[in-house]
Amino acid sequence: MKALIGITSTQVDDKMELLKEYADAVVAGGGIPVIIPALECFPFYDEYLSMLDGILISGGQDILPLYYGEEPIEGFRLMVEMTPERDAFELVLIKKALENNMPILGICRGLQAIVIAGGGTLYQDIDTCIDRTMRIKHFQECSFCTDTHSVELQKKTKLFEILQKDSVMTNSVHHQSIKQIPDGYIVTGRTRDGIIEAVESVQHEFVLGVQWHPEKLLEKNREWAKLFRAFVDKAVEFKNKKDEK
Repeated sequence: MKALIGITSTQVDDKMELLKEYADAVVAGGGIPVIIPALECFPFYDEYLSMLDGILISGGQDILPLYYGEEPIEGFRLMVEMTPERDAFELVLIKKALENNMPILGICRGLQAIVIAGGGTLYQDIDTCIDRTMRIKHFQECSFCTDTHSVELQKKTKLFEILQKDSVMTNSVHHQSIKQIPDGYIVTGRTRDGIIEAVESVQHEFVLGVQWHPEKLLEKNREWAKLFRAFVDKAVEFKNKKDEK
């Protein structure tokens, strides 16, 4: 049986949206995509989680700094409007999924949401908040389907085992980054200017996040299917254990 993978959606005005590439990536990994609406007053967490076998936390808007113990700083312009309703929904969803040891993959904002749900924090703006001797451009202006910088991977991690590379070329579409990771998590990838680009849990079967957008690179580079396949494979294992109970 195939695994059902819930993908969180984003809010744009009065609509809920999901870019097609996320669903395509789940299918490429062997899973069945299910879109989850982001509703702040959402009474169906347990019902959704009982149906699903894994959660993909998608990219999107900045997360409200109050959720990681800070107030918005001056000095930078928001890339897009914040969505506190989505923030509240996703953080509860992630915490409940973690309690069930459900596989989770976070992409861009999704990585940041996983970190915040565990008690970690963010730099609200890379250029404003971090002194760097080398300054890599982290919000590219070319097509998001284009590789623009490298990420050095940490050996003896899930991400390294999946990709089997010391370094990968990625796209980059973010102005924020991880400041402090939660207890029970490790950094698995960094850029040459020291920005954290990948994090995973050492307390769960599969909880992994990346700061780049592998779903947008998949069409040109099928190697990224390995990441989604590994995620879906863990979701299948989770499903089988659940069905045995």
